[in-house]
Amino acid sequence: MNHETLPLWGLDVFAKQPLTGRQAIIVGTGASLTASQRDRVLGALPDLPVGILHEAGDPVELATDTASDAGSGHLGLAAISTLDHPPPAIVSGGRQYQVTTVVGAPAIELEPPAASVDPIDDVFDEALAGASRGTLAVGDDALPPAVVTLGQRWIVVPLAYFSDVSSVSSDLSHDLCRRYDAVGLCAMTFDTVTPGATVHLRTVTTAESAAPTLAAGSVGAYLRQYGAIDGSEVAIAAGLETPPRRIDVGLGPTLAVGGPTTTYLTGDLVVPDDEPDDTDIIEL
Repeated sequence: MNHETLPLWGLDVFAKQPLTGRQAIIVGTGASLTASQRDRVLGALPDLPVGILHEAGDPVELATDTASDAGSGHLGLAAISTLDHPPPAIVSGGRQYQVTTVVGAPAIELEPPAASVDPIDDVFDEALAGASRGTLAVGDDALPPAVVTLGQRWIVVPLAYFSDVSSVSSDLSHDLCRRYDAVGLCAMTFDTVTPGATVHLRTVTTAESAAPTLAAGSVGAYLRQYGAIDGSEVAIAAGLETPPRRIDVGLGPTLAVGGPTTTYLTGDLVVPDDEPDDTDIIEL
């Protein structure tokens, strides 16, 4: 009976330490698998997003459960880290991403479509539910909260202090997201003690499809719109955990998102042929 043996990586995207980022499983060089075998591999680990690399080409292709990576590029970033050299482009979740470099590491471009940034004026008091807050300013102008559309709709709320970010009300954030048909709220501040980071970001999400790449990209679009960052890149510390995730955003004409990726597991995946009997299972 024929079996395919493929390399496998367990990866943490946006993390410098294992199991502190966004987990993904990448299976290597699966071009010889049949459609049935690919489906079995993608369904073998239902609690984690899984991608199967095809043989290197231009662009590199990654077979995924489309819902796991639609529009976010998370699995694409994971797959790039397993390759000897970053490809010019990668197809993941049914979408092609151009590959570039941000803060010296591979990143994926998120546009087109171009991001839109629409200011709103009724967020601060409701989202913070009476907690003390300060506003961010560029020069003499306070930065407004805004709805940013970049594949998904996110509410971006700029705050002066980390304590304000940690005080944002989850319940009222959910109410605001329903009002503005957003998948989540991004509370951000320049008040961060994380080494190497310029912005600290906390997200409150209302949908399973909410993607950290698109949240960070939305914050990047917001900062670019208001000229709030000197330079073409920004390093974001994401989350209230210790350590936070690290997401790097390129603020050029085309937004790009990347960050460190850590390997926490390597192994081989043994995939049975298309006519499995009761004893034929996928083995790690």
